[in-house]
Amino acid sequence: PIGRMELQSTLQIMLESLSPKARRIVTLRHWGSFSIEEMTKITGESECNIRMILSRARRFLRQQYGHLIK
Repeated sequence: PIGRMELQSTLQIMLESLSPKARRIVTLRHWGSFSIEEMTKITGESECNIRMILSRARRFLRQQYGHLIK
């Protein structure tokens, strides 16, 4: 089983592989638990753009790191 420190390290590497904008949005959504509406106010991005960035970031992370989850 993967240890806590190894998991944190892996998550950090995964986040660092994203663009700064995508990293911020993914972090707000998944670790900050902000709603899309709240994120529009925080980032100044449109709801449509936030959804697109999240979708692309999730797809990228699945493609690059999906083998670690299985």
